[in-house]
Amino acid sequence: YVQNGQQRHKGLELLATGQLSSQWSIVAGLMWLDPTTDRTGDPTTEGKRPIGVSRFNANAYAEYRLAELPGLFLNTGVYHIGSQYVDVTNTRQIPSSTRYDIGARYETRIASTPVAFLLNVENVADKSYWAGAQNGMLLAVAALARSGDVVLTESLSFYGMKSLANLLGVRLVGVAN
Repeated sequence: YVQNGQQRHKGLELLATGQLSSQWSIVAGLMWLDPTTDRTGDPTTEGKRPIGVSRFNANAYAEYRLAELPGLFLNTGVYHIGSQYVDVTNTRQIPSSTRYDIGARYETRIASTPVAFLLNVENVADKSYWAGAQNGMLLAVAALARSGDVVLTESLSFYGMKSLANLLGVRLVGVAN
């Protein structure tokens, strides 16, 4: 592997944070990018979007302080990541995804020392998604297999491999139980 050329990321990022009331606080952000590659020396990659870079991301996080239970905070967040290419010629991509999280935090003191207990649940909707196109397994199979290929794997039990095969249009054949 040889890196040729450079990446340019032009865009706009907005962030808002605020205390809506004595109990409510929020953080929200948006990002729009026009990411491109240039000076690659290869017409099939020139001007393409870099691997693992989405054009649009958004997130929002809210926290509520329970007045009835001092020290207890409830929170929720939504995180959207736009589609990302997994190859330099931009022929294969992982779809955009949105993840929802919930959580709680309890702040107290133990022996005069501030302590926070956290409980967070990511992806409460239990929706399958790719965290990003930089995933090593994704890049390896995308580089070696084409749609319609058959890939031998040690087992068909790993959900990530099944999702990967579906995304890339390859057929898995398990060689072990």
